[in-house]
Amino acid sequence: KKHISNNCKLICIHPGAGEDSRKWKIDNYDVLVKRILAETNYRVLILLGPQELKQRAVFESIASSDSVIDVSGNIQHLA
Repeated sequence: KKHISNNCKLICIHPGAGEDSRKWKIDNYDVLVKRILAETNYRVLILLGPQELKQRAVFESIASSDSVIDVSGNIQHLA
């Protein structure tokens, strides 16, 4: 459980893409997340699918580990 309150403002980012040519570089996510956190009062969640799980540690260095969520299986826990 990620302790997300009902009144929490969220921006969810899913870095996955079907083709490698469509994927952003990790540095772009770092810049985006830092800017969102600095300029808004939103919490950022990074949603990882099966292909992104191998880069989990990298995404956890961009956002806190409790903001990186594995959605590669069942996503019912997000409801």
